[in-house]
Amino acid sequence: FPGSTHAAAANGSAAHGRPLLPTHSTPQRYDLHMTHVDLEKFVFDGDVRVTLLVSQATREIKCHALDMEISKVSLVKDDGSEIVASNVTISKEEETCTATFDNEITPGTAVVRILFRGDLNDKMKGFYRSAYTDAAGNKKFMATTQMEATDCRRMLPCWDEPALKAVVAVSVTIPNELIAVSNLPEKSSTDLGDGRKGVLFDD
Repeated sequence: FPGSTHAAAANGSAAHGRPLLPTHSTPQRYDLHMTHVDLEKFVFDGDVRVTLLVSQATREIKCHALDMEISKVSLVKDDGSEIVASNVTISKEEETCTATFDNEITPGTAVVRILFRGDLNDKMKGFYRSAYTDAAGNKKFMATTQMEATDCRRMLPCWDEPALKAVVAVSVTIPNELIAVSNLPEKSSTDLGDGRKGVLFDD
């Protein structure tokens, strides 16, 4: 899974003409829950918690995000409470999201939670829609992924540079009649009692 890079200076630099993310906070683990996937409106909602290693005090967390809306960025404290970022900005040019907090994040481990909405695009990049014909001859759609370099940022806010790897745990909430498939084994499937199920995959 692409992540940030150790090669950049602390304030970021450029590689192959692309700006790199700051290296004062780097991902160790992603816990990604795709909370809603709409195969009619072609949008999806997600909730990701990123465990970061913070090497120097900072008030900003910057990651990649492309073609998505960010509704909330917060720091998750040990007791489960959250400190919401005072400002969140999106740069279409840099394909980044920057969250600013009122107080400094101290060196050590931090968990950042990001709520977001993205498009199930038709570009075969990131999280996208693909058409097929069912046995009755009806046109249907599925949601699928293509995560080559710089495409992960279309599925979730992340450190989308290949020099860092991080553990990724993925879960998805879908209608009971649908199936979810991963390149990792299914860990559990839970009936939510409202016509939906939650599927969790091994990390």
